[in-house]
Amino acid sequence: MKLLIDGNHLASRCRATLSSMKTRDGRSSGVIFGFLNGLKYVVKDLDLDLDDIVVCWDNGRSKKRLELYPQYKANRTKEVYTPEEETDYRDYCMQLDELGAAMTCLGVKQVRVRGVEGDDVIAVLSSYYSELEDVIIYSGDRDLHQLVSDRVCIYTPDKVVKRKKDILQEWDVTDISYIPYIKALVGDPGDNIKGLEGVGPIRAKRLLYSYFDVLGRALKEGKENVDSSVIEKKDEKYFTAALDNLNIVKRNLLIVTLYSEDIIDIVGRK
Repeated sequence: MKLLIDGNHLASRCRATLSSMKTRDGRSSGVIFGFLNGLKYVVKDLDLDLDDIVVCWDNGRSKKRLELYPQYKANRTKEVYTPEEETDYRDYCMQLDELGAAMTCLGVKQVRVRGVEGDDVIAVLSSYYSELEDVIIYSGDRDLHQLVSDRVCIYTPDKVVKRKKDILQEWDVTDISYIPYIKALVGDPGDNIKGLEGVGPIRAKRLLYSYFDVLGRALKEGKENVDSSVIEKKDEKYFTAALDNLNIVKRNLLIVTLYSEDIIDIVGRK
């Protein structure tokens, strides 16, 4: 069994919940303490060895996604930061450096690739390792749900194991492959990705259930190749909106889908 840890997501959770924790000499320590404590628990709970673990880190925002959409995650930065915010961020970065050093001392493997987000690294490694053994992804990030399969499951910071049937139930879909399409149609405010106006999760799922093949063909071949006679009248407005904005749907789909083969040469297979 292989455990892939979403390093930045878990570190950010520790930063939010343990920000007041300090060492005796006044240095921030909540991120380090929380991360190592969580690692200790999950290793014991899942009966793993440290050799079974890979921590995957962000190394800058995704170069590919920024090329597609320069406003990607632009809502997460500000033009001006207060002195307190700058100090807090420096403390956080210092803790990440110390945490990385601690992982090295423990013999835990770590992967980071410049211009590639940790989620994409997890996508590559989960695809590779799942051909050999079962894989557990340790994260609370719903973006990773699209990676779940018969051999890949999620272990959340709340100590809940989510398998394929749980993810299908949580998203109320019949196939894991629908998840990126839902996000492409609806958008993702957290990442500053705008979807189609008036299309929420329920309407997106209806369009996918009823017209998945039609939409897929439109994305590949263009809307002129779509037989509009198959669209029910009650769905015409929103399906037409999807066809009229295929460039946005296609862009969003590329942004929200976690990459695998196109960066596997960068990450490597070991």
